[in-house]
Amino acid sequence: MTESEWLILSLIGPTRKNIAPLACAVDLLAFILFVQNTPPDDVYISKHIYPDVARQLGKSLGATARSIERLANFCWAHGDPDVLLRVIGRPCSGLYTPKHILFFLAFYRHFGIAFYHFVNTLSTCTSRAFRPCVCHPAHAWHRASQTA
Repeated sequence: MTESEWLILSLIGPTRKNIAPLACAVDLLAFILFVQNTPPDDVYISKHIYPDVARQLGKSLGATARSIERLANFCWAHGDPDVLLRVIGRPCSGLYTPKHILFFLAFYRHFGIAFYHFVNTLSTCTSRAFRPCVCHPAHAWHRASQTA
């Protein structure tokens, strides 16, 4: 079982739902963001994620997209609030899209910290120059993606 699958199961608990498409999407998004150093604004879920996940799982694009979106919405509606708070970093207010949960899970999977904790430490970082930062190891990724 992959780290993404464990993360999703910790969020929604034991289930008979197929979590493979969402877990594969989280893994692929983490690869695109943190290995290929693609800026988050340049990643289009329907263009970069869904087709590759469908190809990996041997399913149609439409079925894969629906599966990911339904499970992402299920995570928002029925996920453990404590785990959501740990992954996101602040209380969930409002309705998020499936794209949001993919990004939140990918950041948590890669860095091991909540998305908004990463953003807050970045805003308080004293090292504004594009050089190695001792504040947090995730900041080096942020600067690398800005210069790309």
